[in-house]
Amino acid sequence: MEAVIWIVCFIYGVVCFTLTGAVMLQTSKAEGLAGILGGGMQNDFKGKEAKNSREETFKTWTNYLCVAFVILSIILSFWFTHMPIAK
Repeated sequence: MEAVIWIVCFIYGVVCFTLTGAVMLQTSKAEGLAGILGGGMQNDFKGKEAKNSREETFKTWTNYLCVAFVILSIILSFWFTHMPIAK
């Protein structure tokens, strides 16, 4: 059972680092001052082509990683809460 916990902890660490990288690689919607002045409207003109873009791919993978992060966090917190303390 202890080996399974270590494997899940390793997967949790990989998910954490990958999620951080996925969030950092995404472009922001506002793009700074240009977004305030109306420069963010260029995304509306892409239409259906934007569905297969790199940004949409990062958004999809970020959502998957967020779900994995939450599920693994709940599992690990449950395991470590109910784990007997070694003396």
